[in-house]
Amino acid sequence: MFAELGFHGLTVHGLADRCGMSGAGLLYYFHSKEDLLLGVLDTLETSERAAAEPLIKAFEHAQDHSAMAWQSIVTLMREMVRRSVADPVITRFVLLLQAESLETGHVAHDWFKKREQMTLELLEKLLTPYVAEPASNSRHVLAVMQGLAQQWLRQGREFDVVAEWDKVLEPLLSRGRLAQP
Repeated sequence: MFAELGFHGLTVHGLADRCGMSGAGLLYYFHSKEDLLLGVLDTLETSERAAAEPLIKAFEHAQDHSAMAWQSIVTLMREMVRRSVADPVITRFVLLLQAESLETGHVAHDWFKKREQMTLELLEKLLTPYVAEPASNSRHVLAVMQGLAQQWLRQGREFDVVAEWDKVLEPLLSRGRLAQP
């Protein structure tokens, strides 16, 4: 329902009705709509961390700046893109809340700000050995990932996001590339 209505459109009683329970029953588990949203976001974050963890470890094991290390970075970013559109409902949920939470008073503002910063730091760490401006490249990578997901939803999921990502990755990172792995 968050994906359909956004945070402001969802009501606790509407959600409880859809779940076949009372509003009081739902509020027993989550004391407010804000707690419910943060719980959903934390669950999503836990799932994403679990998926990324083995890929990050693969990079850490191959940190000798070899072709294997570079390939582990490409694989991780590709998986991030694939997971970002694996479930259209979750994709819409995340993108809608990202936009809503641009307001500093939104309950998820700090959550999204922190997650974006963590993602940028991870990408910067991964790219530092390979590009002259890792912070800038990290912003570009994240912007393309999010932009492709948004276009995919808006265009009725009529193109392959991962295939488009594969086409843009090399040109995106070739600017300022320090060394060929």
